[in-house]
Amino acid sequence: MSDIGAMFRDGVTFIFGRDYVHEAVDLVFHSPLSFTFGNEDSKKGWLDVLIVGDPRTGKGKITEGYMGYYGVTSKAGAESLTYAGLVAAVYGNKDQRFIKWGLLPQCDQRFLLLDELSGMSPKDISSLTQIRDVGDCTIIKVERDSTTARVRLISLSNPRDAGNVRDTP
Repeated sequence: MSDIGAMFRDGVTFIFGRDYVHEAVDLVFHSPLSFTFGNEDSKKGWLDVLIVGDPRTGKGKITEGYMGYYGVTSKAGAESLTYAGLVAAVYGNKDQRFIKWGLLPQCDQRFLLLDELSGMSPKDISSLTQIRDVGDCTIIKVERDSTTARVRLISLSNPRDAGNVRDTP
Protein backbone atom coordinates (compact mmCIF):
# COMPACT_ATOMS: atom_id res chain seq x y z
CA MET A 1 0.00 0.00 0.00
CA SER A 2 2.78 2.41 0.79
CA ASP A 3 4.27 1.83 -2.69
CA ILE A 4 0.94 2.63 -4.37
CA GLY A 5 0.49 5.68 -2.15
CA ALA A 6 4.00 6.84 -3.03
CA MET A 7 3.26 6.37 -6.74
CA PHE A 8 0.20 8.63 -6.44
CA ARG A 9 2.06 11.11 -4.22
CA ASP A 10 5.05 11.39 -6.57
CA GLY A 11 3.25 11.16 -9.91
CA VAL A 12 -0.37 12.28 -9.52
CA THR A 13 -1.17 14.43 -6.48
CA PHE A 14 2.21 15.91 -5.51
CA ILE A 15 0.95 16.19 -1.93
CA PHE A 16 3.72 15.17 0.46
CA GLY A 17 3.52 14.29 4.14
CA ARG A 18 0.00 12.85 3.85
CA ASP A 19 0.78 9.21 3.06
CA TYR A 20 -1.96 7.99 5.42
CA VAL A 21 -4.53 9.98 3.43
CA HIS A 22 -3.29 8.48 0.15
CA GLU A 23 -3.59 4.98 1.65
CA ALA A 24 -7.09 5.60 3.08
CA VAL A 25 -8.35 6.92 -0.26
CA ASP A 26 -6.83 3.97 -2.11
CA LEU A 27 -8.52 1.51 0.27
CA VAL A 28 -11.93 3.04 -0.43
CA PHE A 29 -11.44 2.81 -4.20
CA HIS A 30 -10.48 -0.86 -3.96
CA SER A 31 -12.91 -2.07 -1.31
CA PRO A 32 -15.14 -4.98 -2.37
CA LEU A 33 -18.90 -4.74 -2.08
CA SER A 34 -18.95 -8.00 -0.10
CA PHE A 35 -16.59 -10.83 0.73
CA THR A 36 -16.34 -14.26 2.31
CA PHE A 37 -14.02 -14.80 5.26
CA GLY A 38 -13.66 -18.45 6.21
CA ASN A 39 -17.18 -19.85 5.92
CA GLU A 40 -18.90 -16.58 6.71
CA ASP A 41 -20.28 -14.15 4.14
CA SER A 42 -19.94 -10.47 4.92
CA LYS A 43 -22.60 -8.43 3.17
CA LYS A 44 -20.70 -5.19 3.70
CA GLY A 45 -17.25 -4.83 2.26
CA TRP A 46 -17.42 -1.32 0.84
CA LEU A 47 -15.72 1.38 2.86
CA ASP A 48 -16.71 4.89 3.70
CA VAL A 49 -14.11 7.24 5.10
CA LEU A 50 -14.33 10.66 6.69
CA ILE A 51 -11.21 12.79 6.28
CA VAL A 52 -11.16 15.82 8.55
CA GLY A 53 -8.42 18.38 8.11
CA ASP A 54 -7.70 22.05 8.10
CA PRO A 55 -8.30 23.96 4.85
CA ARG A 56 -5.61 23.64 2.20
CA THR A 57 -4.00 20.50 3.64
CA GLY A 58 -4.45 18.44 0.46
CA LYS A 59 -7.39 16.19 1.34
CA GLY A 60 -9.44 17.31 -1.69
CA LYS A 61 -6.51 17.33 -4.08
CA ILE A 62 -5.51 13.80 -3.07
CA THR A 63 -9.03 12.42 -3.49
CA GLU A 64 -9.56 14.22 -6.80
CA GLY A 65 -6.19 12.92 -8.02
CA TYR A 66 -7.39 9.36 -7.49
CA MET A 67 -10.74 10.20 -9.11
CA GLY A 68 -8.99 11.58 -12.19
CA TYR A 69 -6.67 8.58 -12.40
CA TYR A 70 -9.55 6.09 -12.19
CA GLY A 71 -11.97 8.14 -14.32
CA VAL A 72 -14.51 8.69 -11.54
CA THR A 73 -16.61 11.85 -11.54
CA SER A 74 -19.25 11.40 -8.80
CA LYS A 75 -18.79 14.39 -6.52
CA ALA A 76 -21.14 16.66 -4.59
CA GLY A 77 -20.82 19.60 -2.23
CA ALA A 78 -22.45 18.45 1.00
CA GLU A 79 -23.19 21.99 2.16
CA SER A 80 -25.95 22.23 -0.45
CA LEU A 81 -27.34 18.71 0.03
CA THR A 82 -30.32 17.68 2.09
CA TYR A 83 -31.37 14.26 3.30
CA ALA A 84 -33.79 14.08 0.35
CA GLY A 85 -30.97 14.89 -2.07
CA LEU A 86 -28.87 12.09 -0.64
CA VAL A 87 -31.59 9.48 -0.13
CA ALA A 88 -34.92 10.14 -1.87
CA ALA A 89 -37.82 12.50 -2.37
CA VAL A 90 -41.47 11.96 -3.23
CA TYR A 91 -43.08 14.17 -5.84
CA GLY A 92 -46.23 14.26 -7.95
CA ASN A 93 -49.84 15.23 -7.38
CA LYS A 94 -52.69 13.84 -5.28
CA ASP A 95 -53.47 11.12 -7.84
CA GLN A 96 -49.98 9.94 -8.68
CA ARG A 97 -46.74 10.06 -6.73
CA PHE A 98 -43.22 9.09 -7.68
CA ILE A 99 -40.00 8.51 -5.81
CA LYS A 100 -36.84 10.20 -7.03
CA TRP A 101 -33.82 8.43 -5.58
CA GLY A 102 -30.98 10.62 -4.32
CA LEU A 103 -27.21 10.48 -4.77
CA LEU A 104 -26.52 7.47 -2.55
CA PRO A 105 -28.83 5.06 -4.40
CA GLN A 106 -27.79 6.56 -7.75
CA CYS A 107 -24.17 5.68 -6.91
CA ASP A 108 -24.94 2.10 -5.83
CA GLN A 109 -21.86 -0.11 -6.34
CA ARG A 110 -19.78 2.93 -7.26
CA PHE A 111 -17.88 5.79 -5.64
CA LEU A 112 -19.04 9.17 -4.32
CA LEU A 113 -17.06 12.10 -2.93
CA LEU A 114 -18.93 14.38 -0.53
CA ASP A 115 -16.96 17.57 -0.09
CA GLU A 116 -17.46 20.08 2.76
CA LEU A 117 -19.37 17.68 5.00
CA SER A 118 -19.12 20.23 7.83
CA GLY A 119 -21.68 22.30 5.91
CA MET A 120 -24.31 19.57 6.21
CA SER A 121 -26.60 19.49 9.22
CA PRO A 122 -25.56 17.03 11.95
CA LYS A 123 -29.14 15.69 11.96
CA ASP A 124 -28.96 14.81 8.25
CA ILE A 125 -25.55 13.18 8.72
CA SER A 126 -26.72 11.05 11.65
CA SER A 127 -29.82 9.93 9.74
CA LEU A 128 -27.55 8.22 7.19
CA THR A 129 -26.15 5.72 9.70
CA GLN A 130 -28.54 2.86 8.85
CA ILE A 131 -28.06 3.37 5.10
CA ARG A 132 -24.26 3.36 5.44
CA ASP A 133 -24.38 0.32 7.74
CA VAL A 134 -26.43 -2.03 5.57
CA GLY A 135 -26.49 -0.36 2.14
CA ASP A 136 -30.28 -0.19 1.90
CA CYS A 137 -32.40 2.94 1.42
CA THR A 138 -36.01 2.77 2.48
CA ILE A 139 -38.35 5.69 2.12
CA ILE A 140 -41.64 5.72 4.00
CA LYS A 141 -43.64 8.80 3.13
CA VAL A 142 -46.85 8.86 1.11
CA GLU A 143 -45.18 6.12 -0.95
CA ARG A 144 -42.97 3.33 0.36
CA ASP A 145 -40.07 1.80 -1.52
CA SER A 146 -36.53 0.59 -1.00
CA THR A 147 -33.37 0.19 -3.03
CA THR A 148 -29.70 -0.46 -2.47
CA ALA A 149 -27.01 2.13 -1.75
CA ARG A 150 -23.71 0.28 -1.42
CA VAL A 151 -21.48 3.27 -2.02
CA ARG A 152 -17.74 3.60 -1.64
CA LEU A 153 -17.88 6.98 0.04
CA ILE A 154 -15.26 9.56 0.95
CA SER A 155 -16.45 12.56 2.92
CA LEU A 156 -14.13 15.53 3.31
CA SER A 157 -14.59 18.08 6.05
CA ASN A 158 -12.94 21.00 7.71
CA PRO A 159 -13.51 21.27 11.47
CA ARG A 160 -16.90 22.76 12.27
CA ASP A 161 -17.14 26.41 13.28
CA ALA A 162 -14.09 27.38 11.18
CA GLY A 163 -11.72 26.08 13.85
CA ASN A 164 -8.54 24.10 13.38
CA VAL A 165 -8.01 20.40 14.00
CA ARG A 166 -5.68 21.19 16.91
CA ASP A 167 -8.40 23.28 18.56
CA THR A 168 -10.98 20.47 18.40
CA PRO A 169 -11.55 18.79 21.80
